[in-house]
Amino acid sequence: MGLNGKGVIPLVMGFSCVTMAILTTRLLDTRKEKNIATFLLLLGMPCAPLIAVMLVILDKMPFSATLTIFGIIFAQTFIAGFVANKILPGQGSPLIFEIPPMRLPKPLQVITSASQKTYFFIKEAIPVFIYASLFVFLFQKVGGLEITEHLLHPIIHNLMGLPEKSVQVFIKTIIRRESGATELEHLSYTYTNLQLVVNLLIMTFLTPCINAILVLFKERGRKTALIIICSVVTYAVLVGSLINHVCLALGVTFT
Repeated sequence: MGLNGKGVIPLVMGFSCVTMAILTTRLLDTRKEKNIATFLLLLGMPCAPLIAVMLVILDKMPFSATLTIFGIIFAQTFIAGFVANKILPGQGSPLIFEIPPMRLPKPLQVITSASQKTYFFIKEAIPVFIYASLFVFLFQKVGGLEITEHLLHPIIHNLMGLPEKSVQVFIKTIIRRESGATELEHLSYTYTNLQLVVNLLIMTFLTPCINAILVLFKERGRKTALIIICSVVTYAVLVGSLINHVCLALGVTFT
């Protein structure tokens, strides 16, 4: 994948918060390694809040759905890293890293830290949920949502096999991933199990929240950021469409 051992740090952190994970790519030594790690983070690392809502949705479905989603996520990460390593110019770097002293964690410090991070997440996330819902509500009232659903109908319905309501799910996903996942949970009664699997995969492959996009432009520059975003969005549409048609052809419905 073109990364040394330091690449584990941002990739693992991506399962917590993609925004912070992009910042930790500063630990990597070369521009190539930073670009590969950032690309993989945006391509398919579901952050912790998204994983939580995904598991709530998947709990009502057969285990094969969970296995399919996370199997595809992990498999495409290695494949995409291998391809990016072959395409991007530059060289990797050897692993030279000072090993910190290993200490047993203190339970009180762990509880205090977890409580503080939970509080700050709620403080940050709740206003975003409200603003995202208000934006979608006003967008729907002025007719923008209906127009967008009509314009994207060939892609959303014909290619990916999803209901038109998926447009508002994807809009909220781009604003904040867990907001989109929560919207999908609210609308899940209008979806088949196959549509839920496809939608969850596309949400994972789509660009993360606005915070992550802003950090991406700051860390990688305008040109590289635009290339990564365009590649990720195109990939999400193509893979979602492929999975939908393959499952339909094989008769896989996850019921």
